[in-house]
Amino acid sequence: MDMEVDVIVTKIPDSLYEQLKALAKSNHRSINSEKIICLEQSIMSWRFEPDGMIDRARQLRKLRAGHLVTDDASNRAKSEGRR
Repeated sequence: MDMEVDVIVTKIPDSLYEQLKALAKSNHRSINSEKIICLEQSIMSWRFEPDGMIDRARQLRKLRAGHLVTDDASNRAKSEGRR
């Protein structure tokens, strides 16, 4: 079980506090619970999973195998996309 610690947030802008308060109310949570949910979602969205990234890189390599793209071809494609 994770140990709980106290974290105090001070001096946040009024507008941010009002948004947090409204969000907590709409989710039927306390402001403190809403702060925890917001932190969890923010931190979890940045979770780094090297194995997943390596697998994805391998898949992309297989997809482009035999499809050499030169600088000229890349520049032509970019120019055409800008028209």
